Amino acid sequence: MNHVFRKASGLILFAGAVTGAHAQISSLPYNPSVYVMPEVGYTNPDNRFGTRATGPEAGLRFGKAINQYFDVRVGGSYARSDDSRVRYQQSTLGVDGLLFLSRDKLRPFVSLGIGAENDRRNLPNLQNSRTSPYAAAGVGLQYAFADQWAGEVEYKKVVGFQRSNVYGFKRNENNYVNVGLTYYFDKTPTPAPRVEASLPPPPLAQVTPPPPPPPAPAPRFEKITMSASKMFGFDSAVIRQPAPKLDEIADVLKANPAVANVKITGYTDRIGKPAYNVKLSQRRADAVKAYLVSKGIDGSRMIAEGKGQADPVVQCTEKNQKALIMCLEPNRRVEVEDVTVEKRVR
Repeated sequence: MNHVFRKASGLILFAGAVTGAHAQISSLPYNPSVYVMPEVGYTNPDNRFGTRATGPEAGLRFGKAINQYFDVRVGGSYARSDDSRVRYQQSTLGVDGLLFLSRDKLRPFVSLGIGAENDRRNLPNLQNSRTSPYAAAGVGLQYAFADQWAGEVEYKKVVGFQRSNVYGFKRNENNYVNVGLTYYFDKTPTPAPRVEASLPPPPLAQVTPPPPPPPAPAPRFEKITMSASKMFGFDSAVIRQPAPKLDEIADVLKANPAVANVKITGYTDRIGKPAYNVKLSQRRADAVKAYLVSKGIDGSRMIAEGKGQADPVVQCTEKNQKALIMCLEPNRRVEVEDVTVEKRVR
Protein backbone atom coordinates (compact mmCIF):
# COMPACT_ATOMS: atom_id res chain seq x y z
CA MET A 1 0.00 0.00 0.00
CA ASN A 2 2.99 2.37 0.19
CA HIS A 3 2.58 3.20 -3.49
CA VAL A 4 -0.99 4.34 -2.76
CA PHE A 5 0.26 6.88 -0.23
CA ARG A 6 2.99 8.05 -2.61
CA LYS A 7 0.51 8.52 -5.45
CA ALA A 8 -2.04 10.28 -3.21
CA SER A 9 0.50 12.75 -1.86
CA GLY A 10 1.87 13.38 -5.37
CA LEU A 11 -1.58 14.10 -6.81
CA ILE A 12 -2.45 16.51 -3.99
CA LEU A 13 0.85 18.36 -4.37
CA PHE A 14 0.44 18.58 -8.15
CA ALA A 15 -3.15 19.87 -7.96
CA GLY A 16 -2.23 22.41 -5.30
CA ALA A 17 0.71 23.67 -7.33
CA VAL A 18 -1.37 24.07 -10.49
CA THR A 19 -4.18 25.86 -8.66
CA GLY A 20 -1.78 28.11 -6.77
CA ALA A 21 0.01 29.05 -10.01
CA HIS A 22 -3.23 30.28 -11.60
CA ALA A 23 -4.96 31.93 -8.61
CA GLN A 24 -3.70 34.49 -6.15
CA ILE A 25 -4.94 34.45 -2.57
CA SER A 26 -8.56 35.55 -2.57
CA SER A 27 -9.81 38.55 -0.62
CA LEU A 28 -13.49 37.72 -1.07
CA PRO A 29 -15.52 37.47 2.15
CA TYR A 30 -14.66 34.19 3.90
CA ASN A 31 -16.82 32.31 6.40
CA PRO A 32 -15.42 33.22 9.85
CA SER A 33 -17.67 30.89 11.86
CA VAL A 34 -16.56 27.81 13.80
CA TYR A 35 -16.76 24.55 11.84
CA VAL A 36 -16.61 20.83 12.58
CA MET A 37 -14.94 18.23 10.36
CA PRO A 38 -15.23 14.46 10.84
CA GLU A 39 -12.68 12.50 8.79
CA VAL A 40 -11.91 8.94 7.76
CA GLY A 41 -8.93 7.47 5.96
CA TYR A 42 -5.98 5.10 6.04
CA THR A 43 -2.67 5.05 7.89
CA ASN A 44 0.63 3.50 6.88
CA PRO A 45 2.56 3.06 10.17
CA ASP A 46 6.32 2.97 10.64
CA ASN A 47 7.30 -0.66 9.94
CA ARG A 48 9.62 -0.67 12.96
CA PHE A 49 6.52 -1.15 15.11
CA GLY A 50 6.41 -4.65 13.62
CA THR A 51 3.63 -4.29 11.05
CA ARG A 52 3.67 -3.31 7.40
CA ALA A 53 -0.11 -3.39 6.94
CA THR A 54 -2.14 -0.25 6.32
CA GLY A 55 -5.16 0.30 8.53
CA PRO A 56 -8.24 2.49 8.99
CA GLU A 57 -8.20 5.91 10.63
CA ALA A 58 -10.98 8.19 11.95
CA GLY A 59 -10.88 11.62 13.52
CA LEU A 60 -12.85 14.70 14.55
CA ARG A 61 -11.60 18.27 14.30
CA PHE A 62 -12.95 21.73 15.08
CA GLY A 63 -11.64 24.79 13.26
CA LYS A 64 -12.04 28.50 12.57
CA ALA A 65 -10.73 30.90 9.93
CA ILE A 66 -8.48 33.53 11.52
CA ASN A 67 -8.35 35.63 8.34
CA GLN A 68 -8.51 35.07 4.57
CA TYR A 69 -5.18 33.20 4.67
CA PHE A 70 -5.10 31.04 7.82
CA ASP A 71 -7.27 28.48 9.66
CA VAL A 72 -6.60 26.91 13.07
CA ARG A 73 -7.90 23.42 13.93
CA VAL A 74 -7.90 21.32 17.10
CA GLY A 75 -8.91 17.69 17.36
CA GLY A 76 -7.80 14.11 17.50
CA SER A 77 -7.67 10.83 15.58
CA TYR A 78 -7.47 7.09 16.10
CA ALA A 79 -5.74 4.64 13.73
CA ARG A 80 -5.14 0.89 13.82
CA SER A 81 -3.00 -1.58 11.89
CA ASP A 82 -3.26 -5.37 12.23
CA ASP A 83 -1.36 -8.23 10.75
CA SER A 84 -1.12 -11.90 11.73
CA ARG A 85 0.76 -11.38 15.01
CA VAL A 86 0.90 -7.63 15.79
CA ARG A 87 -1.79 -5.05 16.50
CA TYR A 88 -0.56 -1.43 16.44
CA GLN A 89 -2.72 1.55 17.48
CA GLN A 90 -1.98 5.28 17.40
CA SER A 91 -4.13 8.00 19.02
CA THR A 92 -3.35 11.70 18.48
CA LEU A 93 -4.54 14.99 20.00
CA GLY A 94 -3.20 18.28 18.70
CA VAL A 95 -3.57 21.61 16.91
CA ASP A 96 -2.94 22.39 13.22
CA GLY A 97 -2.39 25.64 11.33
CA LEU A 98 -3.50 25.75 7.68
CA LEU A 99 -2.33 28.20 4.99
CA PHE A 100 -4.89 28.45 2.17
CA LEU A 101 -3.65 29.43 -1.28
CA SER A 102 -7.18 30.38 -2.37
CA ARG A 103 -10.61 30.99 -0.86
CA ASP A 104 -12.48 30.16 -4.10
CA LYS A 105 -14.41 26.91 -4.50
CA LEU A 106 -11.18 24.92 -4.98
CA ARG A 107 -8.82 25.67 -2.08
CA PRO A 108 -5.35 24.10 -1.95
CA PHE A 109 -3.63 24.32 1.42
CA VAL A 110 -0.58 23.28 3.42
CA SER A 111 -0.67 22.41 7.12
CA LEU A 112 1.67 22.23 10.09
CA GLY A 113 0.75 20.79 13.48
CA ILE A 114 1.96 19.75 16.92
CA GLY A 115 0.45 17.61 19.66
CA ALA A 116 0.71 14.38 21.60
CA GLU A 117 0.45 10.80 20.31
CA ASN A 118 -0.04 7.51 22.10
CA ASP A 119 1.53 4.48 20.40
CA ARG A 120 0.32 1.06 21.57
CA ARG A 121 1.69 -2.27 20.31
CA ASN A 122 0.21 -5.66 21.22
CA LEU A 123 2.29 -8.78 20.63
CA PRO A 124 1.26 -12.31 21.65
CA ASN A 125 3.27 -12.13 24.90
CA LEU A 126 4.09 -8.41 25.19
CA GLN A 127 2.28 -5.06 25.27
CA ASN A 128 3.98 -1.67 24.89
CA SER A 129 2.44 1.78 25.27
CA ARG A 130 4.07 5.20 25.13
CA THR A 131 2.79 8.82 24.92
CA SER A 132 5.12 11.22 23.10
CA PRO A 133 5.06 14.63 21.40
CA TYR A 134 4.72 14.80 17.64
CA ALA A 135 5.05 17.25 14.75
CA ALA A 136 3.03 16.95 11.54
CA ALA A 137 3.09 18.43 8.03
CA GLY A 138 0.62 17.94 5.22
CA VAL A 139 -0.86 19.15 1.93
CA GLY A 140 -4.45 18.99 0.80
CA LEU A 141 -7.34 20.25 -1.30
CA GLN A 142 -10.69 21.57 -0.07
CA TYR A 143 -13.75 22.04 -2.28
CA ALA A 144 -16.73 24.19 -1.21
CA PHE A 145 -19.81 22.63 -2.78
CA ALA A 146 -22.37 24.66 -0.74
CA ASP A 147 -22.49 27.76 1.44
CA GLN A 148 -21.90 25.83 4.70
CA TRP A 149 -20.42 22.57 3.36
CA ALA A 150 -17.01 21.62 2.02
CA GLY A 151 -15.11 18.40 1.42
CA GLU A 152 -11.38 17.88 1.53
CA VAL A 153 -8.63 15.34 1.04
CA GLU A 154 -5.24 15.56 2.80
CA TYR A 155 -1.95 13.71 2.94
CA LYS A 156 -0.12 14.11 6.25
CA LYS A 157 3.12 12.83 7.79
CA VAL A 158 3.21 12.53 11.58
CA VAL A 159 6.67 12.34 13.19
CA GLY A 160 6.70 11.14 16.81
CA PHE A 161 9.60 11.82 19.14
CA GLN A 162 9.97 8.87 21.53
CA ARG A 163 11.57 9.97 24.77
CA SER A 164 12.65 6.48 25.81
CA ASN A 165 13.72 3.17 24.27
CA VAL A 166 10.41 1.40 24.88
CA TYR A 167 10.29 0.45 21.20
CA GLY A 168 14.02 0.48 20.53
CA PHE A 169 14.06 3.73 18.53
CA LYS A 170 13.72 7.44 19.33
CA ARG A 171 11.64 8.62 16.32
CA ASN A 172 8.83 7.15 14.23
CA GLU A 173 7.13 8.34 11.04
CA ASN A 174 3.50 7.48 10.19
CA ASN A 175 1.72 8.48 6.96
CA TYR A 176 -1.97 9.35 6.68
CA VAL A 177 -4.38 9.92 3.79
CA ASN A 178 -7.83 11.03 4.90
CA VAL A 179 -11.06 12.52 3.56
CA GLY A 180 -13.10 15.02 5.61
CA LEU A 181 -16.51 16.71 5.46
CA THR A 182 -16.64 20.27 6.84
CA TYR A 183 -19.79 21.97 8.19
CA TYR A 184 -19.78 25.70 9.07
CA PHE A 185 -22.21 26.63 11.86
CA ASP A 186 -23.07 30.05 10.33
CA LYS A 187 -23.69 31.16 6.76
CA THR A 188 -21.52 33.60 4.83
CA PRO A 189 -23.21 37.06 4.81
CA THR A 190 -25.20 37.67 1.61
CA PRO A 191 -24.06 40.78 -0.32
CA ALA A 192 -26.61 43.57 -0.74
CA PRO A 193 -27.95 44.30 -4.26
CA ARG A 194 -25.93 46.74 -6.29
CA VAL A 195 -27.29 50.23 -6.80
CA GLU A 196 -25.79 52.24 -9.61
CA ALA A 197 -24.57 55.65 -8.51
CA SER A 198 -26.09 58.47 -10.54
CA LEU A 199 -23.60 60.94 -11.94
CA PRO A 200 -24.37 64.63 -12.47
CA PRO A 201 -24.73 65.75 -16.11
CA PRO A 202 -21.62 67.25 -17.69
CA PRO A 203 -21.42 71.03 -17.55
CA LEU A 204 -22.61 72.96 -20.59
CA ALA A 205 -20.01 74.62 -22.74
CA GLN A 206 -19.38 78.31 -22.02
CA VAL A 207 -20.76 80.34 -24.90
CA THR A 208 -20.43 83.84 -23.43
CA PRO A 209 -17.41 85.31 -21.69
CA PRO A 210 -17.75 85.18 -17.88
CA PRO A 211 -18.32 88.41 -15.97
CA PRO A 212 -15.36 89.83 -14.08
CA PRO A 213 -14.92 88.37 -10.59
CA PRO A 214 -15.97 90.45 -7.59
CA PRO A 215 -13.18 92.19 -5.72
CA ALA A 216 -13.63 90.17 -2.50
CA PRO A 217 -15.07 86.69 -3.08
CA ALA A 218 -16.75 85.15 -0.02
CA PRO A 219 -15.33 81.93 1.48
CA ARG A 220 -17.16 78.72 0.72
CA PHE A 221 -17.44 75.32 2.43
CA GLU A 222 -16.78 72.16 0.47
CA LYS A 223 -16.40 68.46 1.22
CA ILE A 224 -13.19 66.83 -0.04
CA THR A 225 -13.36 63.06 -0.64
CA MET A 226 -10.16 61.01 -1.00
CA SER A 227 -9.87 57.36 -2.01
CA ALA A 228 -8.70 55.24 0.91
CA SER A 229 -7.54 52.59 -1.59
CA LYS A 230 -5.00 55.08 -2.99
CA MET A 231 -4.01 56.63 0.37
CA PHE A 232 -3.48 53.39 2.32
CA GLY A 233 -2.31 49.86 1.63
CA PHE A 234 -4.60 46.86 2.13
CA ASP A 235 -5.65 46.55 5.81
CA SER A 236 -3.27 49.43 6.71
CA ALA A 237 -3.63 52.87 8.35
CA VAL A 238 -0.20 54.14 7.24
CA ILE A 239 -0.52 57.03 4.75
CA ARG A 240 1.33 56.50 1.49
CA GLN A 241 3.82 59.20 0.62
CA PRO A 242 3.66 61.68 -0.98
CA ALA A 243 0.16 62.94 -0.07
CA PRO A 244 -0.45 66.07 -2.19
CA LYS A 245 -4.19 66.27 -1.41
CA LEU A 246 -3.50 66.36 2.34
CA ASP A 247 -0.76 68.93 1.80
CA GLU A 248 -3.29 71.11 -0.06
CA ILE A 249 -5.79 70.83 2.82
CA ALA A 250 -3.04 71.73 5.31
CA ASP A 251 -2.20 74.85 3.27
CA VAL A 252 -5.87 75.92 3.25
CA LEU A 253 -6.18 75.49 7.03
CA LYS A 254 -2.96 77.43 7.61
CA ALA A 255 -4.31 80.28 5.49
CA ASN A 256 -7.63 80.28 7.41
CA PRO A 257 -6.79 79.91 11.14
CA ALA A 258 -10.36 80.82 12.19
CA VAL A 259 -11.79 77.61 10.72
CA ALA A 260 -12.61 75.02 13.41
CA ASN A 261 -14.59 71.81 13.84
CA VAL A 262 -13.14 70.30 10.68
CA LYS A 263 -14.69 66.81 10.35
CA ILE A 264 -12.48 63.93 9.14
CA THR A 265 -14.54 60.79 8.50
CA GLY A 266 -13.16 57.39 7.47
CA TYR A 267 -15.19 54.71 5.67
CA THR A 268 -14.56 51.12 4.53
CA ASP A 269 -16.39 48.73 2.22
CA ARG A 270 -18.52 45.84 3.57
CA ILE A 271 -15.81 43.16 3.24
CA GLY A 272 -14.83 41.89 6.68
CA LYS A 273 -16.42 42.06 10.14
CA PRO A 274 -18.34 45.31 10.89
CA ALA A 275 -16.59 45.84 14.25
CA TYR A 276 -13.15 45.48 12.63
CA ASN A 277 -14.11 47.83 9.78
CA VAL A 278 -15.15 50.53 12.29
CA LYS A 279 -11.75 50.26 14.00
CA LEU A 280 -9.90 50.35 10.64
CA SER A 281 -11.84 53.44 9.48
CA GLN A 282 -11.15 55.16 12.83
CA ARG A 283 -7.42 54.42 12.53
CA ARG A 284 -7.37 55.89 9.04
CA ALA A 285 -9.27 59.02 10.09
CA ASP A 286 -6.83 59.41 13.03
CA ALA A 287 -3.90 58.98 10.61
CA VAL A 288 -5.20 61.86 8.41
CA LYS A 289 -5.63 64.06 11.50
CA ALA A 290 -2.12 63.20 12.73
CA TYR A 291 -0.68 64.02 9.29
CA LEU A 292 -2.32 67.49 9.33
CA VAL A 293 -1.04 68.05 12.88
CA SER A 294 2.46 67.19 11.64
CA LYS A 295 2.04 69.99 9.07
CA GLY A 296 1.41 72.55 11.84
CA ILE A 297 -2.39 72.41 12.17
CA ASP A 298 -3.79 72.57 15.74
CA GLY A 299 -5.39 69.21 16.55
CA SER A 300 -8.22 70.91 18.50
CA ARG A 301 -9.53 72.30 15.20
CA MET A 302 -10.25 68.78 13.86
CA ILE A 303 -12.60 65.90 14.77
CA ALA A 304 -11.70 62.38 13.52
CA GLU A 305 -14.39 59.71 13.29
CA GLY A 306 -14.58 56.20 11.79
CA LYS A 307 -17.93 54.97 10.46
CA GLY A 308 -16.82 51.60 9.05
CA GLN A 309 -19.06 50.37 6.21
CA ALA A 310 -21.87 52.89 6.90
CA ASP A 311 -23.19 55.30 4.24
CA PRO A 312 -22.01 53.32 1.17
CA VAL A 313 -21.76 55.21 -2.10
CA VAL A 314 -22.37 52.07 -4.19
CA GLN A 315 -23.82 48.58 -3.60
CA CYS A 316 -22.30 45.58 -5.42
CA THR A 317 -23.28 41.91 -6.00
CA GLU A 318 -20.35 40.71 -8.08
CA LYS A 319 -19.30 37.12 -7.37
CA ASN A 320 -15.85 37.47 -8.94
CA GLN A 321 -13.25 38.52 -6.40
CA LYS A 322 -11.45 41.20 -8.38
CA ALA A 323 -14.67 42.65 -9.83
CA LEU A 324 -16.22 42.96 -6.35
CA ILE A 325 -13.17 44.72 -4.90
CA MET A 326 -13.05 47.13 -7.87
CA CYS A 327 -16.80 47.84 -7.64
CA LEU A 328 -16.63 48.61 -3.89
CA GLU A 329 -13.67 51.01 -4.23
CA PRO A 330 -15.79 54.23 -3.96
CA ASN A 331 -16.92 53.06 -0.48
CA ARG A 332 -13.31 52.93 0.77
CA ARG A 333 -12.77 56.67 1.34
CA VAL A 334 -11.83 59.43 3.78
CA GLU A 335 -13.94 62.63 3.76
CA VAL A 336 -12.82 66.01 5.11
CA GLU A 337 -15.73 68.43 5.64
CA ASP A 338 -16.17 72.07 6.65
CA VAL A 339 -12.90 73.26 5.15
CA THR A 340 -12.99 76.94 4.16
CA VAL A 341 -11.71 77.39 0.60
CA GLU A 342 -11.53 80.79 -1.08
CA LYS A 343 -12.64 80.68 -4.71
CA ARG A 344 -13.50 83.18 -7.37
CA VAL A 345 -17.21 83.19 -8.27
CA ARG A 346 -17.84 82.88 -12.02
